[in-house]
Amino acid sequence: MKPGKTFLFLFLVALVLLIIAFLFPEKGIYVSDDLKLHFLNPNKLIYTDSSKTPNISNIVEITASLQDTISKEELPVADSLDIKTDTTEFIPQPDKTFNPKKVVRALEFPSTNDTILYPFFRELYYAKSHHKLIRVLHYGDSQIESDRITSYIRNRLQKEFGGGGPGLQPPLPQYGKKNTIRHQITGNWKAYSIYGRQERYYNNRYGLMAYMAKFTQQDKSILPGIVFERSKKSYTTVKKYNQIQILFGFNSSPFTLEIYANDSLLHSEIIEETFHPQLLSKSIPNDSKKISIQYKGESSPELYGYTLDENSGIAMDNIPMRGSSGTEFSKINKEILEYYFKKMQVKLILLEFGGNVAPTQAKDYSFYGNQFKKQLRIFKEIAPDVPVIVIGIADMSIKEGDSYVSFPNVEKIRDEMKKACLDNHYVYWDLYEAMGGANSMPQWVNAKPSLAAKDYIHFSSLGANVVAEMFYNALYKEYNQFYYAKINSKE
Repeated sequence: MKPGKTFLFLFLVALVLLIIAFLFPEKGIYVSDDLKLHFLNPNKLIYTDSSKTPNISNIVEITASLQDTISKEELPVADSLDIKTDTTEFIPQPDKTFNPKKVVRALEFPSTNDTILYPFFRELYYAKSHHKLIRVLHYGDSQIESDRITSYIRNRLQKEFGGGGPGLQPPLPQYGKKNTIRHQITGNWKAYSIYGRQERYYNNRYGLMAYMAKFTQQDKSILPGIVFERSKKSYTTVKKYNQIQILFGFNSSPFTLEIYANDSLLHSEIIEETFHPQLLSKSIPNDSKKISIQYKGESSPELYGYTLDENSGIAMDNIPMRGSSGTEFSKINKEILEYYFKKMQVKLILLEFGGNVAPTQAKDYSFYGNQFKKQLRIFKEIAPDVPVIVIGIADMSIKEGDSYVSFPNVEKIRDEMKKACLDNHYVYWDLYEAMGGANSMPQWVNAKPSLAAKDYIHFSSLGANVVAEMFYNALYKEYNQFYYAKINSKE
């Protein structure tokens, strides 16, 4: 073919494709329920709507400041046996270098009360000096798996207000490797949970983690148990713990419980049959690199979890519920929850959900708002004096043509969560707006270094720390206000 004809042919093909591109619907054409055709939109080649690209320069600044701090914090420290527990009197002073302007997004309070968190702040202030341990429970979906977000907040709280240890741990390892502390089980076990695809338990007794396990004595040469070992990648505060608690109950026959520290028997006890939840607390040497728990018995108790904490200060628990929308708490046995809330001195609850509702297509999300409101009422019923902070849904992206845009329902879900929260006189933190609002997730994914995964849903490790830093600054701002109000009142 002559060059002239070749050029004419290519020109005509390009012209036809350009005409099709202009005429093709921007949102595509559905061929079937499962197949949708898209075609390049030429407008996107010559025009970019800058109003749809949020400015996240403040996030970039936080990232830059955190990288150096985090790299120093997360450098493996010498895993020696000389980590000491601070037993001196401890009265926390406010960080005088804290700048309220660092707060990207403030906490939101119901109009009638902006001092909801004062009871928690008061406990926070006195915990270490009064040799008292208080707990913060952080519930969430897969965004907080592997102690992401929680670990950073825990470290900041423990450095500021005292305390140590990784907090509440599940009876069996969950969701792969966890840097905070290493888990390894022995023997045969069966797990149950109220969320996800795990098998349900007939009586809904799951404990604080919405998760329960029982051992099955099939191989008597291998005793059922669990081993905890320090992780070299964890924060220094997490390596400091001097007590273990075992959450269990409802064993129909006696069993023997043995606790080992660094392979030396520390405690042995026959647990008689019981038909109630139990909490067994034992001191452990603060140089314990490895803690092992073993069980001997014909039948298993219901095991709800373990804690590794210091005996005063702050304990913060990471409780991920993969696939959950945060609407399962009303299905858990309330007596179990209430018992552990009181027994373990729970003083603050964080709820971080919403992402698993986004794939649900609906015109109105009041159904979710009503379900979420029901869960908040459960907390109000079983722990009326414990404040709750709801961390709202993050931005999430779906591919539309050649670009990623926010799920169309994210703001509707956010609005329902916020309304349910404030209507129940709890505190709300808007993660969606803190990130930058609409279409901010692609900015997080494409940031250098990246702050979110290529699924345009989950944060990277660094991104999780950025989120945690933003939340902590919002929380600390409120604590500062409490502190100076306390000083001025001469309380």
